[in-house]
Amino acid sequence: MFRVILKDKFGERPINLSRLVRIMYTQELSGSIRQEHIEWWKRYWIKPIYLEILYPKKGWITLVKVFREGKPSIRVITTPTSSSKRELLVLNKLYGEEEYREQKRKTYRQFDTRRMQK
Repeated sequence: MFRVILKDKFGERPINLSRLVRIMYTQELSGSIRQEHIEWWKRYWIKPIYLEILYPKKGWITLVKVFREGKPSIRVITTPTSSSKRELLVLNKLYGEEEYREQKRKTYRQFDTRRMQK
């Protein structure tokens, strides 16, 4: 399907997106959501999951946890290309999310250094 490199995960090596979802969330990647059909999927939407990637483009991809036909599943948001193929929708910035993750990382490092000093 799609090969990505996650920032600070899996040794920053390329990994298949469906395998990544299976490892990190213990669920199968059930497919994709076309960007132009997001409104239709909103009624099944549980929560978005943002992952920072370095490849194929540097930025953030969105995985969506949806509940449809009586079971939850995870899907990735894609965008159309010039041909009939699809590619990942990569966002350049997540407004507010980057600062939240950086603050969380700093707090964890402070806690970890205090623990090591004891």
